[in-house]
Amino acid sequence: RHYKHNYDNKNFNLNFDDLYHVYSSWQLKRIIKAINLKLPSNILEIGAGYGNLAYKLKTIFRNSRYLIIDLPEVLLLQHHYLYKSNPNLKILNLLDHSSGKNVDIEELDFDVLLIPFTIFKDIKNIKFELAINTRSFGEMPRVVMEDYIKWIEKNISEEGLLYNTNRYVFTKSKDKNKVRNYPYDNYWETIISQPQWLQTHLHEFLLERKNVEVRVPLSVTLKSFPIK
Repeated sequence: RHYKHNYDNKNFNLNFDDLYHVYSSWQLKRIIKAINLKLPSNILEIGAGYGNLAYKLKTIFRNSRYLIIDLPEVLLLQHHYLYKSNPNLKILNLLDHSSGKNVDIEELDFDVLLIPFTIFKDIKNIKFELAINTRSFGEMPRVVMEDYIKWIEKNISEEGLLYNTNRYVFTKSKDKNKVRNYPYDNYWETIISQPQWLQTHLHEFLLERKNVEVRVPLSVTLKSFPIK
């Protein structure tokens, strides 16, 4: 599946994955501008595929540092793709660290930091203004997915954004995770909530972190989401 696009007298060949991540990048760029948020200093992506969205967002938010938490073998793929896409990126891969306990990201010089999922909780001073998960929370064991969401809630900045796009029900895993059961607390204000463009079996959320409980908790909204 591909699409030929002409822009500024140049031809571009786009595949489905490009279109999907162009859309996600556009959503984030326009909303950050629309609600007059400061550009993120740190962007966190959990489960970044081969790095397509990371590359696009680093192109838009050039001064933002990009943190990726993922499986070790996938980090290698992201490292290769991001380097080939932009050799000027300073990419730091923590695969060589058996433990993250002595790692303080404020002491590191990087554009992109690749973090194995086994050590992310041990790394010091992980703070971010934008957190992203697309299409992988549903695939995880339920306890892992819930742990990530609680960890994001603990470490995201006030007025930080969470962009989360996942299947309403992921039927191909043991736990069959449902978006309606994601354990969001009551401090998320909904900016976008809709079926995702191109893949309407996924739900697209863009949420903003508040320091007080919102009027209509997200859990109330989720109760209307599909069971099957």
